[in-house]
Amino acid sequence: MSDFDRNREQARRRGDPPPAGGGDRLHHVKKIISTDDPQLLVRQAEEIGRQVAEARLTTSQIRNVYGPVRQIELTWPETIQTEEDRRNANVAYRQAILLKPKMGYLAAREKKLADLEQIFSAAIDEISQAADQGERRVRFRRFVEFFEAILAYHKKYGGK
Repeated sequence: MSDFDRNREQARRRGDPPPAGGGDRLHHVKKIISTDDPQLLVRQAEEIGRQVAEARLTTSQIRNVYGPVRQIELTWPETIQTEEDRRNANVAYRQAILLKPKMGYLAAREKKLADLEQIFSAAIDEISQAADQGERRVRFRRFVEFFEAILAYHKKYGGK
């Protein structure tokens, strides 16, 4: 049983409300990335943030991925107006996709990151499902917001 599953069972025993919409976390993550549903984002981020805090993940372990995510966000152009913008957007998109093996490596080194890797991997897959560069950028921005919300709730629930 994973740390997330164990924490979910503990939450159920405490009488905490079940996850929004049932229990298919990866389905919710994909919906957060592909649609503009900030309420779902907040509910899922709170649940995941609490669980990663209870799993005793440290902020520095999470920031090993958050740092590169922010760097990608800063290099991804808001709009595509020139050929240079197009190249920069392609590079940023490529870097976003390459976060998956980076997370895999970190999760292999630190087993506590395995569930978070699965969540972020699903989110990155959903970014790649976008039809064009503009939609990829929008989905990546939702991913950043989701990641930031998880970090905030991780801290709220005692993450070190």
